[in-house]
Amino acid sequence: MLYRERRSNVDFKPEVAEAFVTDFALLPGSSDAVEEVQRLAKKHKLRLTQVNEIAHAIWKTPDVRSKTQVVSLPHKPIARRIWLALSGARERNSTIWLQQVKYMRTTHPAAILADKEFTAADYRSCRHHLEELADAEDAHAMTLLGQLLVEEKQPERAKELFEDAISLYQKQVKPGYTEYLAQVPPWNCLGILSLSENTPESLDDAKRAFATGALKCDDPVSYYCLAKHFEPKHTSTWLKYMTKAAGRGHTDAMYAVADFYLLAETGEEPGGKLRQLLVADSKLSRALRWLTESYRKGKGGPKEVANEWLVVAAEMGHKPSMIRLAENLVEAGKMDAAKRWYEAAASPPQTGTEEKWPELAVQAKRSLQKGMWSRT
Repeated sequence: MLYRERRSNVDFKPEVAEAFVTDFALLPGSSDAVEEVQRLAKKHKLRLTQVNEIAHAIWKTPDVRSKTQVVSLPHKPIARRIWLALSGARERNSTIWLQQVKYMRTTHPAAILADKEFTAADYRSCRHHLEELADAEDAHAMTLLGQLLVEEKQPERAKELFEDAISLYQKQVKPGYTEYLAQVPPWNCLGILSLSENTPESLDDAKRAFATGALKCDDPVSYYCLAKHFEPKHTSTWLKYMTKAAGRGHTDAMYAVADFYLLAETGEEPGGKLRQLLVADSKLSRALRWLTESYRKGKGGPKEVANEWLVVAAEMGHKPSMIRLAENLVEAGKMDAAKRWYEAAASPPQTGTEEKWPELAVQAKRSLQKGMWSRT
């Protein structure tokens, strides 16, 4: 489960926000922004957390676009100044946001765009406040600081923070904080870091961390990692955990579950491979009794179940699922539907993000060039 918090700050009138922004924008460059943001918040009867929400609102104001040019407005520089002033005034949410942008500046589309407005000095200016929050046992800040320490090649310090944050994380719901960039919870941070170390001790640590996330917090990433790295493939426990991850929106898990059901479809007779699995794992046999019954009742079989999972994952942008689904549709003679999924897999990712599966995009383009699409 990702860390989510109640949003209770947007309870001020638009004209109050506009008046605050106007006053702040007119401040002379020589003024103390930290002092002024507190003075203006008091003047307009706003909490600092509400001022943070105002900064996010004006940040999202689009630039003026015409047929010939894009006219940049001053809203982003103003939002930047407000956030830095708020962080200097020890407003938690702004500091978390700024440090999240720093950490995700090469991986998250929103952070990639935001990072263009900030400097290394900006990030350094609010790092001390993040450390203060971590020292005060703010689990969110502890986790984020740990992630930054991993990036800075200090894994042992990071581990300590992740371990301490796990017991605190679920208990801390900060009133009035909206999470603009999703925070990876500490159990997954610890699990992924421990996996990368790949020693017997670290693998035990990873398994415990993912088990905490999965079994205590219903975390889809934890379920997926627990199944993938610590359960024998295609056993009842593997299927249980992978299905839980898939049902909670994890696209790689959806693909893995679909692959399992496609395996169950292979063989000379219905469920040929599945029968081997059922013999090896009696619990799996009980779990899949409904599947074998569906053969006898003529309600379809594993391939239909697999394609349902592939459709969901493909619609969420998972290109391995798009390719697999297209291949299944070609096999079924549904060429128009297959072509649409190949086209989706060949299309570029959204602006500001790198192609996660470049080889699959190339594969999809080659499939589209084969000239077999006149069939229906």
